[in-house]
Amino acid sequence: MDMKMVWSLGIILTLVLHVDARFECMSLKKDVTCNSCLEASRKADKALNNKNMFKEVNLLSNQVCQSLPFDLKIECLKKSRDQIHRTRIQLQEYFHEKSLCNSTGLCHHQSKVPENNEILGKSLSYMKEKPCTGCRRAVRDIVWRLKDPRMKSKLTSALLDYCEEADEHEDQCKQAVYRYGSIILNKLERLKPYDLCLMMGFCDEEISV
Repeated sequence: MDMKMVWSLGIILTLVLHVDARFECMSLKKDVTCNSCLEASRKADKALNNKNMFKEVNLLSNQVCQSLPFDLKIECLKKSRDQIHRTRIQLQEYFHEKSLCNSTGLCHHQSKVPENNEILGKSLSYMKEKPCTGCRRAVRDIVWRLKDPRMKSKLTSALLDYCEEADEHEDQCKQAVYRYGSIILNKLERLKPYDLCLMMGFCDEEISV
């Protein structure tokens, strides 16, 4: 059974907020310069190559996998490790200066960030904050979205669509989505912003929520 899509949802969200919280020095003003964008791209590349960051994400995915039966837990751990690697590559491509700065117009013509670029806009929205504050706000935003039944329905539909590509394992994949999909989404929904950000190294133990 292929559970890749299940784990990619949580892992990608976690990685994105982790990268977002490392951009505290970038300006959010409309006249943001090409140099600022290039600096953010370099910081993203450095963060994504930080083995400690992915070590913490591995710990998080391991905790999620513990809620599954033993046979599925083994499969879950393997798939999550594979997906973490794929996600890192995808994020490196997204935050590469050609994608982040050139294609958005921040460099060369130095035009403002396109308003319809929601992902980039949300990433930039956390950059001006202190790491702990930005991380906690990003997690709260993720949790808030997961509380929307429509969002859960969309995620479930996406997982079922993915199962159709599993060939001979399609039925088994769909059964797993129906049986364990809600468990995983509920586990993500119960994420405590401060605890997660503390585990990832963005907050100090002395700071309370």
